[in-house]
Amino acid sequence: MDEAPPTLVETEPADRAVNAAADQAIRLRFDEPLGRRVEGDLSRLILVNPDTPEFDIRVEDETITLSPSSPMADGVTYMVTILPGLEDRDGNRTIRARTILFSTGGERPITLSIVRATIVEDSLPGALARYHLEGIGHELDY
Repeated sequence: MDEAPPTLVETEPADRAVNAAADQAIRLRFDEPLGRRVEGDLSRLILVNPDTPEFDIRVEDETITLSPSSPMADGVTYMVTILPGLEDRDGNRTIRARTILFSTGGERPITLSIVRATIVEDSLPGALARYHLEGIGHELDY
């Protein structure tokens, strides 16, 4: 019997990709098929920031597909966070969050940079907490 939780092995767009197509679906492929009960939890376990457009989230075997309801904004960095609790068919759940970043195209594709994040409200799990981000010349509150 399998005792290991599912592991993310591939994403489309790739983590840290730049100039991704604004209308492409986001695909998350795992090393094993996901459990049938996962589909009802997907909107709680997979977060996309910014949260517009809305995404239709579907699971088929080992792949989760997030299809945008309209094109994503050009020149924007998107963050997809997979929260702990994603389950395989044997009931093994992930215990760590995983985040991928990518930017959509535009005339001048942006590059991804590392920022320092400080949790400003710690009553929520890390992936849901409010953050104050500091980057070169920019400060954002999430």
